[in-house]
Amino acid sequence: MEAKSETFELVGRLSDDEFSMLVNRFETNEPVLDAKVEVETGALKAPAKFHSDLGDYAVDDAAFLKALKAPGTHAVVITIVADNESDLLDGTLSGEDGAASSGAHSHEDGHGHGIPLTAWLAIALAVIGGLIYALSRWPARKVAAQGGGAQ
Repeated sequence: MEAKSETFELVGRLSDDEFSMLVNRFETNEPVLDAKVEVETGALKAPAKFHSDLGDYAVDDAAFLKALKAPGTHAVVITIVADNESDLLDGTLSGEDGAASSGAHSHEDGHGHGIPLTAWLAIALAVIGGLIYALSRWPARKVAAQGGGAQ
């Protein structure tokens, strides 16, 4: 799941035993460490524990995870309080395949394969770049071959 505001940006991932999140400052991409983070879905609310070794926040409450893993999409609201700043971020999480998104942002390819969108974009750009290079070299080889045979 990705979510952002003018102050913070968050990337979250639902696994078997926790919902973990990395929180950064939006402008500087600086990690937000040791903040107060609370996650809410439906009527359920759970605090996220800060893991200083990984720099992430995680919710491991069994009832909360069960609700997020249920089939369907779930609205998720994250409250962040860091120093003198606070903000609410929202996103959606799909319980049936673990795909998470917020508005136009998505880390999944939309087909449940779990390949990040950025990987697909990098592959597409590499293929397009290779085709452009090959096509730009094609006339040069053809002219060189014709010119070489005429001498």
